[in-house]
Amino acid sequence: MLHTSQAVAQRFTFQNFAQRDGLRNLNFNCLLQEDNGSLLVCTEFGLYQYDGSRFELVPTVEGSSSPLIQGLAEDLAGRIWISTPERLLYRDRFGVHNVGPAGMNLKIDLRTPIVVTPGDPSQVYFISQHRLMQARTHDGGGSWQIVEAYDEATLARYPMLAKVKGAYADREGHLWVGCDDELCETGHGGVTRWGRAQGVPADEWSAVLEDHRGNVWARGDHHIVRLGMQAAQFVSEDKNVPPAVLELRTPVLIEDPQGRILTNTADGLARWSQGSWTVFNKKNGLPGGLVQTMLFDRQGSLWFDGGKAGLQRWVGYDQWENWTTEDGLASNLIWAIMRCSGGRLWLGTELDLERMEATLQGRELQRVGDHLHVRRVQSIAETADDHLWIGSDDGSIVEFDAERSSSRLLPGKRNVYQVLVDREGRVWVLTASGLFWVDRSGGRRELRTPPVDEVPATRFFRAVQDASGALIFTSEEGIFRLAKQHWSHIQMPASYKSGYNTQVAVGKGGTVWISGTSPSLIQVRIDGDKATEVSEASVPTLASANVYLMASDKRGWLWAGTDSGIDVFNGTEWRHAGEEDGMVWNDTDTGAFLADADGSVWIGTSGGLSHLLHPERLFSTEPLDAQLSQAKLGALELKRGVRSTVNWGHYPLTFHISSADFARGQAIRYSYQLSGVDDVPQETEGHDIRYSFVPDGRHRLVVTAVDAANHRVSEQQVLEFVIRPPWWRTPWFFALAALGFAGLIIGAWRWSNRVTLARRYALERQVKERTRELEEKNASLLDARAALMEQATRDSLTGILNRGAIHELLQQEIERAGREKQSLVAVMADVDHFKRINDIYGHQCGDSVLREVTQRLRSAIRAYDSLGRYGGEEFLIIIPGLGDAESVSLIERIRKIIEDEPFLCGDASLRVTSSFGVAWLGAGDDLEALIHAADQALYQAKANGRNRVEFAVTDAGIRVQAGA
Repeated sequence: MLHTSQAVAQRFTFQNFAQRDGLRNLNFNCLLQEDNGSLLVCTEFGLYQYDGSRFELVPTVEGSSSPLIQGLAEDLAGRIWISTPERLLYRDRFGVHNVGPAGMNLKIDLRTPIVVTPGDPSQVYFISQHRLMQARTHDGGGSWQIVEAYDEATLARYPMLAKVKGAYADREGHLWVGCDDELCETGHGGVTRWGRAQGVPADEWSAVLEDHRGNVWARGDHHIVRLGMQAAQFVSEDKNVPPAVLELRTPVLIEDPQGRILTNTADGLARWSQGSWTVFNKKNGLPGGLVQTMLFDRQGSLWFDGGKAGLQRWVGYDQWENWTTEDGLASNLIWAIMRCSGGRLWLGTELDLERMEATLQGRELQRVGDHLHVRRVQSIAETADDHLWIGSDDGSIVEFDAERSSSRLLPGKRNVYQVLVDREGRVWVLTASGLFWVDRSGGRRELRTPPVDEVPATRFFRAVQDASGALIFTSEEGIFRLAKQHWSHIQMPASYKSGYNTQVAVGKGGTVWISGTSPSLIQVRIDGDKATEVSEASVPTLASANVYLMASDKRGWLWAGTDSGIDVFNGTEWRHAGEEDGMVWNDTDTGAFLADADGSVWIGTSGGLSHLLHPERLFSTEPLDAQLSQAKLGALELKRGVRSTVNWGHYPLTFHISSADFARGQAIRYSYQLSGVDDVPQETEGHDIRYSFVPDGRHRLVVTAVDAANHRVSEQQVLEFVIRPPWWRTPWFFALAALGFAGLIIGAWRWSNRVTLARRYALERQVKERTRELEEKNASLLDARAALMEQATRDSLTGILNRGAIHELLQQEIERAGREKQSLVAVMADVDHFKRINDIYGHQCGDSVLREVTQRLRSAIRAYDSLGRYGGEEFLIIIPGLGDAESVSLIERIRKIIEDEPFLCGDASLRVTSSFGVAWLGAGDDLEALIHAADQALYQAKANGRNRVEFAVTDAGIRVQAGA
């Protein structure tokens, strides 16, 4: 029944850095992370520094003619040591310095390391022409001498020390070197040879490492050996590694944060753990180039060179492993994940039902679905008899006995969303056609429905069983609960708005989490048929508002999958993970989640299967750091901790911000604020900021890094500087200006006294005349303004408010009615058969009728009611603050006033009637809805014979259904 199984390799995620990131050369020799977190990369064309934003070429001193950088090391004094084939250099806060006589070629052997000794920054070792050389200082680094590490007597006694291949210093300061075809250890007791008799086979030993347990590892061209703590004999550790895989020109040994040993191979990497090696190569997503250098950074990410593919960072090292169709899956679209009692992992995909098993060779995948004739497997559950219950999107429900390879197909229902086996062994099936349970009594397999008067036949999405045994179901018509054989339709909090495909998960302390549209997640406590809100979560706490899956694990943590990755809540903090952390794809799928017994979790996405190995590490992240560098005000370099002062000028301010948190670099944003310029902090994803101009004054620049998804904020980085004001804003200028102004005032005062009396009377006459002119002009302006206002808001024929003015007044009355909780009535009035009046008696008669109607309407309404001409023969009446009965009485009286008295038009006497449509303002109604309702009621009045009043009012608000 099962297809032939195939071994599959897990896939990992790698971040690639190449020329587009600033690396001009892709031949890498060594890596080092500085104390400040920056990454140093040595290539065959220079040394590069990476601060989380870009790679920049680091300048070296003159005299180093070769750009090839082959060695890096950092000593206790903070000096960065650099080697080229010809020079030994070091970099400190004062710059880069040559070590050794000027012009001297040190002839440093290719692909050999620089060795610094722990606890002693006064000496550094390197290899030149197979001899171990020492650079030492006796004055704290003021001057350096280069000598051979072994004197003539030692070389005469141990001639193999004249053929050094590699070198390493352990924690005690002992030097380990590959000497001829042996290993030699130099310590306080002299030289110790480790050869064949001590378990070290003949080889070119070029890589040595002491792990955190004190074991010493050595790698040659063909062998790997290990010396245990206090052991007298090396043991071989290369038994399951093909010799051809180890034949490299630059062997490397490093230890990962979990204490496992990594080395490079001919086609990738190998990792040692508990006595065996695991090989990683192109099958696992590695670029396939020859690896020559490796480094673990402070976040635990592995950096290594990928040959011509560029520098690589292993994203989510020892945290995430993934599988896609390239690794054997039938489809990348994963809908269901379940581990059965036998320990097998079952996957429901778009194309098949698959089984994954762990073997000695790794993991094996077997496809099962072809025989079962199921596709788009949406859910998998297991009953106590070890039978699997499988629901598919096409409505198929299959009972499958994997041990006997037998199956039974149940009558299908439309779109199976979930199959759930509760703790009593009942099988529940949630479908687009409703909720069902499987009657398995007497060997039958029949679908039954809950009582129809308690549970509607609607679309049911997800279900969970809480600690008390109660079952909670989500559906299109709300939340239902089955507890002790009693069904309840749960009344959710008023703030909650449900959505399609509502998800549910059990929370801590007897609570339940439910997804929705607002909020995205709500935590409730259910008592009887009522749910009380405990907490909620939405964006930005969640990476996205689209929650596709929800589940809880044995720790009580809540997992929420969205189209932007997975969010997890441990009861105190939220954390986020996605593609930037090593997950195969951000778009998660409903129901595709498994909290495994070992604490790991499996997550299905539309791009493959992901396995999060250590979820607890999501909550043990290091503090976030921010770096503020390359700050310049014009051409002046600004330094943190030093308050620089400059003269005023049109200077631009530029600076660079970055973070050495490489693992979350793509998710980090930066906040910055410059006092005197920014009122609020600015945010950016960029790294280079420029202010085109900074005003004078005392300024303080504050920069922080923010990882919003994981709720981390770095400490503030502060830069202070002062720009002196321009000369015309200095204190001495203001003092001189004040003195000059005072002298000018005194002189003017003396001069004015002589002419003041002479001009006083003339000025008084001019003032009186000008005042009279202004009063006349002001009166004219007021009259003109009043006329313009009248013209803008009044109807020219009737003198009442025009359509625009009555619209604006109605909007104000709607807002006031909402504030004061008063009633508001809008009445649309229309003169019946007005066109017939115009056609028979002429437009002048029609105008006369409209004016008379206006006068009668004015006389009928209250002083604080409003009347406006809506257009043609239509009028709009606004009646605020009047009860229902009073409003009806008033409107009927208006109708009769128009009907009772005939209208005179020349010699003719006309009987004129009007129709009225009335609408009350309801909750949530706006101006358009109110007018529309009144207009529809007016239309109904005309349709019902005219000369009548029709209403459009319900308790729930406006509804266009008039009634006389």
